[in-house]
Amino acid sequence: MAKQKQTSRFQSPKSSRRHLKIQIEGSWGVGKTHFALTFPKCAVIDPEHGTDLFMGRSYKAPDGTDVPFDFQCSYNRGIYDAIDDIESLRDNPGDRESLIIDPITLFWEQAQDSYTSRVEEKIRAGQTRRKDADIQFGDWKDIKRPYKRMLNRLLGVPMHVILVARVKDDFKVDGSNITKVGESMDAEKSTPYHADIVIRLERRGSEQAPTRIARIRKDRSGLFEGKVIENPSYHTFQPLLERLSAIKDTIGIEDEEEASEKDKAHMENADERKSANALIRRIEKSKKSFKDIDAMGSFDTVLARNEAIPLKQQTSNKLQLVLEELSNEYQSVKTARETK
Repeated sequence: MAKQKQTSRFQSPKSSRRHLKIQIEGSWGVGKTHFALTFPKCAVIDPEHGTDLFMGRSYKAPDGTDVPFDFQCSYNRGIYDAIDDIESLRDNPGDRESLIIDPITLFWEQAQDSYTSRVEEKIRAGQTRRKDADIQFGDWKDIKRPYKRMLNRLLGVPMHVILVARVKDDFKVDGSNITKVGESMDAEKSTPYHADIVIRLERRGSEQAPTRIARIRKDRSGLFEGKVIENPSYHTFQPLLERLSAIKDTIGIEDEEEASEKDKAHMENADERKSANALIRRIEKSKKSFKDIDAMGSFDTVLARNEAIPLKQQTSNKLQLVLEELSNEYQSVKTARETK
């Protein structure tokens, strides 16, 4: 019998969304929050109340008109609270079109601080052999877990996403000499992988008439790669937004937990098949000899065990046939011995 061909699991490229995911980074005072709030109808996770002084303000659109900032805030500081905020927007964004996390740096610090606090509690309670709560190499996996969960949740949000990151000084140590060699993003190092566009924001000019300079460090679209843009805003990315809005055929992004559950089910099924096949081999081996009828134990127990295993249908059918065949042979041998 010819093997039936499977339908291909691959297809022509399709977009999963019509929204941008942007990471903006820079020092204090360069206009990171100002840039983020130029996006339409913002929902801001704002643990430091950094948007308070933007209430009632506006920005200049490219045509010179004043556009009022439109934003609503959640002031939660905990990383799990932030995850709940993101999930609520994923399920019901309401009239909000953009999600801002400002600053993402704080939640990375929170992930580290909460972990070391738990270690300190275990030390005080005598539940660990550690002498201090200093972060060790093996700790990073557990520290990163809630932070990465938060970033992965952003994949399913039907909104523009803007991650605001601070920068930290980088130093070179040469003996007793310590020299600043530059600046880098102050957040977990994999954060930029979640963004379509990464921007380093700088400030030039006088205090009275500053110019904000955006250096595009990453751009998946290729439209802005390597460019230096003055006074960037939401409108800067209009060419890319038009490209996305022209997409008619979109697909959803699978939730991380749903994917994990599917992988877990596959592994559990593999374990069940392994157990079932081992049971089949033991039964077939026992079929070869009924010299010691008691060695088989209670056949009802074997059948009960079979029913208790949630096997795939194909494996279950195979096992049932073997069990039925063995049952018939067992009963024949038992009847023959009872008549002697």
